[in-house]
Amino acid sequence: EPGASASAARVAAAGLVPLVQPLFAIRAIDWTPPPVGDFDALICTSAQAPALAGAALAQYLHLPAFAVGSATAVAMAAAGLPPTLTGTADAASLVKQIEARGHRRILWLCGRDHIALEPGAARVTPIPCYAAEQCTPPCDWGVALDRATLVLVHSARSAQVAARAIGDARAALDLIAISAAAAE
Repeated sequence: EPGASASAARVAAAGLVPLVQPLFAIRAIDWTPPPVGDFDALICTSAQAPALAGAALAQYLHLPAFAVGSATAVAMAAAGLPPTLTGTADAASLVKQIEARGHRRILWLCGRDHIALEPGAARVTPIPCYAAEQCTPPCDWGVALDRATLVLVHSARSAQVAARAIGDARAALDLIAISAAAAE
């Protein structure tokens, strides 16, 4: 949340009946802010990071900020970090754009479970400030799948969890993924 409810509203507006199945509970985690002088840019790949980073985020407000996706950009702006650039693909693509702007020391505020980025010209330092902990969905997947024709996943990790829960029923469903990584 709030991504699931926003997606459900768009699904309903398209004339379909959404059934939201939360797969993770999101919570802030304790984190130690690294020295601000070690970085020349900041990236967030999820709206959760700026929303849950807490007061320590304030020390990085002067850094050029970059977001993956419009929801992350909105959350960053609300936290006082209006993005210099909002990427429309994925973290790796955005890091290349940040590198092209001359930044070489990037602070990445992220979730505890995050992808690994391939090293490039820049050093990207992931600092987890929130966790997405797997939870039990509120209803039986079998019942949900009897009514479903498509499944929407918001991350590669949620796609993996959903795939395990769905099992063989996957063949009868269409998948909508937020990114290429989630679709794999």
